[in-house]
Amino acid sequence: MTDLLDWFSEAGHAAFAAFAMALGSLVVAMVALVKSSRTQKRLLTIEEQRERDRLAETKKARLTARITEQPSGPGGWNGYLQIINEGKGEAREIQISLDGVPAMEHRSILKQQSPIRQVGPQSAARYVLDSAIGVPLPREVEMRWTDDSGEQGRYRTTLTR
Repeated sequence: MTDLLDWFSEAGHAAFAAFAMALGSLVVAMVALVKSSRTQKRLLTIEEQRERDRLAETKKARLTARITEQPSGPGGWNGYLQIINEGKGEAREIQISLDGVPAMEHRSILKQQSPIRQVGPQSAARYVLDSAIGVPLPREVEMRWTDDSGEQGRYRTTLTR
């Protein structure tokens, strides 16, 4: 230990030790700066991706379907196939198949109605179902559509009452 103290007491050695410590501190600071810069770039990339995803979500339509019923008179009912857009974008060029056939050709859809081709954001459209005895309700629905996201939308489900 005394040898070390003697070494530092000699002229020039203390200055060299101070220089070496300063140089070491500079290297540590530069390494920290490079790592911090890389971390910042990675965080920026993540935030940019989140923003792109958020903007894309505002352009997407999200269609679902369900059968709803309303009573009508003694023992009767009116049934509807509701097409609901839960998304923030408009669904266009909608193609709906029921049990594997186009919706307007399915037995349960009354023919005096227009095909549903578009549904606005946060809104719904519906088909009136034929409530005659012996007319089966649709069991499966499949829908395809376009929206402003650039991706084709698709939804498929089994319908229940």
